[in-house]
Amino acid sequence: GDLKAALYTVPPPKEWATHPIYLRFCPRAHPPLLHQHLENGCSSCGTNGSIPVDSAVSFESELLRGQFLARVNGVSPTGASEEYFKGRTRHTSIVVQGELKEDLEGTDLYTGQQFDRPVYQPPQVIANMVTSVVRRFAPLLKADVGEHTRLLSPVLAAVQKIHITDVPAAAPRMEVNMRVKEDARLLYGRPSDDVMSSQDRKRYYERESNLQKAHLRKGWVITMEFYDHRLDLSQFELSILGKFVDMCPYVSGQPIRIMTQCLSRSSSLWDVEVWHERQLIVPTSSPSYQATIMGRPSKPAF
Repeated sequence: GDLKAALYTVPPPKEWATHPIYLRFCPRAHPPLLHQHLENGCSSCGTNGSIPVDSAVSFESELLRGQFLARVNGVSPTGASEEYFKGRTRHTSIVVQGELKEDLEGTDLYTGQQFDRPVYQPPQVIANMVTSVVRRFAPLLKADVGEHTRLLSPVLAAVQKIHITDVPAAAPRMEVNMRVKEDARLLYGRPSDDVMSSQDRKRYYERESNLQKAHLRKGWVITMEFYDHRLDLSQFELSILGKFVDMCPYVSGQPIRIMTQCLSRSSSLWDVEVWHERQLIVPTSSPSYQATIMGRPSKPAF
């Protein structure tokens, strides 16, 4: 009841400090007992539970205790992240840093998109073509389209930059213009070994046999940076096959997710929702907004 209502109710856009988008920790993955953003806010988040951009906020889940930093090109109230985006084609940079609360297996950790309700599906021939192209770059992709659509890849093969240390003081400092330096030697070698480049590490963990050797230990501090030049959150558009596609009609009134899941536990290390004002309507009986369940686009891109 209350949780279901919370999942699809957000404050009015006029209250969003990061207008035209609104970021929050998913109520299902970060309940009040572990995370206080849902009730009265906290010192680093807005009183309406919003996550700011350009500023790291603390969070906790069942599996991770850490910080979350969002940088969105075109959405920076203070302009603090302009230096980071200068000269880059990236639209978004997400940095997550946290201390593992349990041992975890690399084969169990996936990142991507997952939806609770059906999403609009393009014609099957187009869907098959897009999935085929994606699998060339992500051979371990888990793709299910239907009642609960999901597109998930192993996080170790998907994340652009990763830094792992067993010495908390050696973890990168979380700040607005930070750049994560690749170093995952604790996963695949010894401290004296050469550091794999991010591209080599991603290719390495695209093989199931290598992924099975990745064991993440309790107490390790992991810093991950996800950046993207295709998904423009400020416009809620995705570049696909040379087209800029409006995501609002396709996600059927659901948020874009920034998350990493532990599949065997059905639990998230972190799960952040991103909403856009064009998804919402104002119900006459409530001061809050509710997500519009949009139907088929009048002029679908595909």
